[in-house]
Parts: sequence; C-alpha cells; structure tokens
Amino acid sequence: VTILPLCVFLIVCAGLASGRTIVLPIVAGLGSFLVQTHVGYLPCVAAGALTSGALWLRLRRRDGDVATSPHLPMILAVATLAALWTMPLVEQMTRDPGNMSLILRFFSGESAGHTWGEALAIVTREIAWPWSYILFGTLPWYAPYQPLEGWRQAVGGAFALGQIGLLAFWSVRLRETSFFRALACVCLACTIVAVLATTRVSGEIRPYVTAWISMVGVIGSLAAIGPVLASRGLALPIGRDQGALILAVGLAIPVALIGRPLVQDSQFQPARSVSDAVRAELLESGVHRPHVAIQTGSPELFYAASAVLLQLHKADVAFSVDRVWLNFFGERWHPSGREDGLLEFHAGRPSGAPPALMCVPNGASNLCVWLVPRPPSPSAR
Repeated sequence: VTILPLCVFLIVCAGLASGRTIVLPIVAGLGSFLVQTHVGYLPCVAAGALTSGALWLRLRRRDGDVATSPHLPMILAVATLAALWTMPLVEQMTRDPGNMSLILRFFSGESAGHTWGEALAIVTREIAWPWSYILFGTLPWYAPYQPLEGWRQAVGGAFALGQIGLLAFWSVRLRETSFFRALACVCLACTIVAVLATTRVSGEIRPYVTAWISMVGVIGSLAAIGPVLASRGLALPIGRDQGALILAVGLAIPVALIGRPLVQDSQFQPARSVSDAVRAELLESGVHRPHVAIQTGSPELFYAASAVLLQLHKADVAFSVDRVWLNFFGERWHPSGREDGLLEFHAGRPSGAPPALMCVPNGASNLCVWLVPRPPSPSAR
C-alpha cells in the first residue's frame, strides 16, 4: 500500500527542491500518510522533507521568486497538515501515553538489538534491489531475512556503493537547478537514514519490513544514471514535469503487477468471524490477556492470523506476541507476565492435538485456533 506513495513522495520532494513550489501540499499530504501508515517511514520521510525544504529555501534566496508564488501552496500545505494531524494530536493530549509519545520512546530508547553491520548488510541488498533482484531472485517476504553472503554480497555491495557514490557526486557536481541533482540529494539522504531505521526494527528483520528501502534504491538508480544519459544526449525531448509524471506512472505499473499476488494472497475473508469466535471464548473462559503463538514457516498462516489479530486489536482485546513477531505488532504487545491464556494459530490440526476452537479454510490448508487458559506468572501478581 505504501511503496508506490513513497515513490511519488521522493519524486515530488525532488520537484520541490528544484523550485516547483506548487507540490508543497502534496509533500505534506504524502509524508503524513506514510508516517501515519507505517512508523518505519518516519526517518525517510523526515530526511526527504528536510532535504528538499533546505534546497528549496536555498534556491529561493539565490534566485528570488521561482516557478510560482509560495503563498497559496504554503497555505494549502498548512491546511493539509492541520487536517491530517488534528486527530493524532487530540489522541496524544487525551491518552497517556499517547501514540506520539510511544513513537518518540521507540526511536529514542535503547537499541532494538540490530547492529550497524546487520543494518548495512540488509540496506545494501535493498538499495541494490533492481540489480540484486535480477541476479539473485526474490526473498520470501515473511521468512527471516537472509542477507547476501560471499560473492553475492560483494556484487550487491559494489552496486550499492557505486550508486551511493554517484548520488553523492551528482549532489555536489551539478551546479545548475537540476531535477536530477535534487533527486540525487533526496535519495542520498533517504539511503543514509535507512540504515538507522533498520537498526530500530524490533524482533527479527523480515523482507516485508524493509521492502520500502528497495523503492529508495529504484529511484536512486534513476537519479544516479539520469545525468549520465542526459550528458550523452539520450534525454527524452520532454519537460521536467512531464518526465516526472511518466516516471511515476511507469514505475507504478510494474510494481503494482509484482505486488498484486501478494495483496491477493494476504486477504483473509473469515477474519471477522474467527475474531468474534475468539472474543466469545475469551469472555466465557475468563481470559483477559492471552499470549499469541503463531506457527512459523507458513506465509498463508501469517496472513490469516495477522488479519484475525488486527480485528481483535480493533475490538480492544489485549494480547502479547513472541519476540519474532514484534516487528509486525510492536513493542506494546511485548509479554508482560500477566498473560492468563495461550492463543495458538496453526496451519491445520497437528497430530494428537485436542479439538480446535475453530478451523476455517485458508488456501491449501486450514486455519485452526486453540485457546488454552493458564494462570499468569507468579511474579506478575
């Protein structure tokens, strides 16, 4: 859902940095959407917005009024921010702790356990995604992340370092007001903060968590080779605005086609009925906060279980998850010792298992759910 908006965000940030003030409300709206949809985008969105804003202010001081008067776009940008952030601010002021406090605590707290070396290895593969995808194929989205090793790591690192080197070179080499220079600056900033964002991932790092970095790599590749093509006279005879639009649409089509099977596979229609059955059983058995156990190694099971848990969360049902799932559910679902039940999700019924609370069709197998009451930890009483 957020990969394509990130693509458009990077492009409009470059447009703002190269003097197109009219895109300011779009930057504000898309940036807010990305951050509110997935907190992992916050470092990238902040880096892109600050970089493009700094370049835009520098351009205005140097050249005066460029492209268009800033007053109307700035008013629209402020109105957009007010419309999108009023409810989060109200939530922050009326709840303790508020969501913004939790976000600040997340980014300012202790390390989540991933070293800079781990983050660099993962970002290297994601930044070189256009090339590593062709050379090494895809990764299972929900399996533990397997960084490149050996010669694959060397090849991926060479592509990533070459791209970053070109982005840094064009950021200082292109003196004129250039869309490619602005795009190179924005992508370079987002590449740097991607390493920081990866170190803050809770639990195991899985490809679906870091997939957004690959879009920074795709746009960064275009920013890196674009000036080379332009210097060779291979640039298309179209304007900057038309080129940006064609770029966004051209990228949207293949990315949408690649992501369509993933979206289709992740849909689980019985989620509401299963969550209703679980809630009824929780009430009947007197379980207030179960611990959730999800059988690993089955993407179809993960899609279904996460859909059920999302419905339970919307119904204000408290639960905890294992550490490996904290990257999806967040630190607030960390086990506290007050868990008084075990909620298990399995792909089918294991041999010798007691009757399940509910079994429903789920792809090639069934989603089966068990609820086992148990006393909380003595230390939590």
